[in-house]
Amino acid sequence: KIKEEVKVLFPLFLDEEIHLIARNTDEINSLKDLAGKKVAIGTSLQGTSTTAKWIKKTTGINWTDVEIGFNDAFEALNRNEIDAFFYVGGAPAPILDNLALGADNIKLVPIKHKKLEAVYPYKRIDAFTYDWLNYNVPTFAVTTLLVINVKNNNDINIDDIKQLYEDIQQNMEKLQSE
Repeated sequence: KIKEEVKVLFPLFLDEEIHLIARNTDEINSLKDLAGKKVAIGTSLQGTSTTAKWIKKTTGINWTDVEIGFNDAFEALNRNEIDAFFYVGGAPAPILDNLALGADNIKLVPIKHKKLEAVYPYKRIDAFTYDWLNYNVPTFAVTTLLVINVKNNNDINIDDIKQLYEDIQQNMEKLQSE
């Protein structure tokens, strides 16, 4: 049903990597280790939440969703209130470079699953992409898109959408450089 109500206006970025962050223990070393764990998935208005829910549904791995944003998730991980959290962002994501726990306390967990290969392009986050990351991490990526709701649009909205599209197209170089 959603496919009928939204249309892609423009791709915004090529890829944003899916990051799975956990404490640096032996407890969570793969996606399947999330089973039965408390996992922050972002808020309902964030793309990270949509991605995490899709991964959960597609893989059948059943964890407990904790709907909180990045800053709260990082603090909750620090306080042992959650076991891991998802973050979707283009690597290197500056917000992840500034994590206060340091290399001894957090890790990036590999994301591998056959069922995800049909949905997402494979990516690798290279060692030293982040100061605290000293190994390569396989993962997947999400293409970021600007989408519009076309349900119940009238002629005025369609004209506005066309104008937005033209403005973006004409200013793409400037937008990409900033």
